[in-house]
Amino acid sequence: MKNISHFTCLGTIFCIGLLYLLLPSVNHSGDTYEYALAIRDGADLFAPHHLLYNVFYFLLAQTFHITDTLRFICCMNALFAAGCLLFINALLSSVVENKTRMLVLISLGFCFGFMRYATTGETYILPLFFSLWASYLAFKRKNSCFTALIASLACLFHQIHFFWWLGLLFFVLMIHEGKRWKVFVWYGISSCIVPLAYLLVFYLTKNDSSSVFEFIVHDYVHNDDVEFALQTKALFLTPVSFVRTFYQVHGYILPLMRKYPVFIFFALLSGVCGIMGCRQLLRCRKTLNGNRFERRFAQAHLFIFVLQLLFAFISDGNAEFMVMLPFALVLFIFFRYRFQQLSLAALTISLFVWNLFLGMLPFHFFELTPAPAMVRYIENHPENVYYLKDRQTVATHLHYRMPDNKTQLYSIKHGNTKQLDLFLQQGYGVMSDVSTPTLMSRAALLPVNPEWLSGYNIQKQDSIPFDFGVLIVSRISSNSLSKNGSQGRELFPVIFAR
Repeated sequence: MKNISHFTCLGTIFCIGLLYLLLPSVNHSGDTYEYALAIRDGADLFAPHHLLYNVFYFLLAQTFHITDTLRFICCMNALFAAGCLLFINALLSSVVENKTRMLVLISLGFCFGFMRYATTGETYILPLFFSLWASYLAFKRKNSCFTALIASLACLFHQIHFFWWLGLLFFVLMIHEGKRWKVFVWYGISSCIVPLAYLLVFYLTKNDSSSVFEFIVHDYVHNDDVEFALQTKALFLTPVSFVRTFYQVHGYILPLMRKYPVFIFFALLSGVCGIMGCRQLLRCRKTLNGNRFERRFAQAHLFIFVLQLLFAFISDGNAEFMVMLPFALVLFIFFRYRFQQLSLAALTISLFVWNLFLGMLPFHFFELTPAPAMVRYIENHPENVYYLKDRQTVATHLHYRMPDNKTQLYSIKHGNTKQLDLFLQQGYGVMSDVSTPTLMSRAALLPVNPEWLSGYNIQKQDSIPFDFGVLIVSRISSNSLSKNGSQGRELFPVIFAR
């Protein structure tokens, strides 16, 4: 370990990227299937909150004649995730020695929030790559126009990176004391690609917005599930999401340990190393970096960290908006302070062991949710009407597998009893997964309460085991005896094991 070279750090990045490629998640979200569908079919390519994501991968898929777009976007995200680590390696190469840098790369590569999205098709890796690229340009004192251009591209791949763009503006203004007004103007001119892109998409494509501003904030206007407000639940969900940005915490972990006791050893090893690392960190002597330029670079990324965390907080503690937090935090800490390596090594081992064995491997080898089982059931029984807890994931997954499917799927979040009554009167078989026990997760902490189903009889029709639970398919029928609502209160049992 004493003679670690620069090439060892590059080899570390290569190995992490290879793991991302070889161990993609099989538990994709509904959004991932939606993106894969848009890229495959060439439809809905411009989504307001991540304007260029779909169209960028669509152009690549068309160029290389890719048909399996789901696998393609997962592979590309893995490659861009490795690119993020390359930029961190380049940024830290001037301020920390090779051994410390290797430990930081492993820690970041195995932060659960980053690793999770590096192995699936979500939109959060690509903009982080461009933001880190912009930070690298700013640190190397490149032309502020070029820095602004790359930071603006990050915003076009996802609006959440506006705060990174703003932090870099803060930095370039600090380091150009004699010509701040000129730098501000040129930074702003380069950044005009963002409003220009939105104007072009708004006027040249079909959309449901009445103005450019409404188009930019589309999800906040048109999606009831997306909120921008201070709420009590954010006080609870923000700490949970912040912890999960670093360590995976989920209800499947206990069933995993019960089914495969060897994972208990990995959990204990990670816990011991984490405690040792934290204790050593509190005891170790931290020295300040005396370089004024590097201190300002650190301050800019602390500013980014705080703004991103605050925005995640007012967005109900959204874990997806915290993916970049470990990177901003690393750029603050290691440009501002010098640490002894023992504490960092212990924390690195803790992150690596926990998230590899309790995060990456289960996500690749096991079905952790009932959605895939529900998809297979619907494929075999397409004649029924379905009311589902996670309609989006099931619907998009089903459509990706069966592009021509015409199945009627409804969400139990927004019950339409008139429609349901009509289906029952017409003799349709109305099925639901409403009685399926839910593994404890962040989403399960705020369960949906479909009180509108309390006036119906929920009868178990079938049970289909999946890796860490069981899908219960129930038939909904009219039942006047259940109108007291007692049954509706028992629709969502929450379990930690089968």
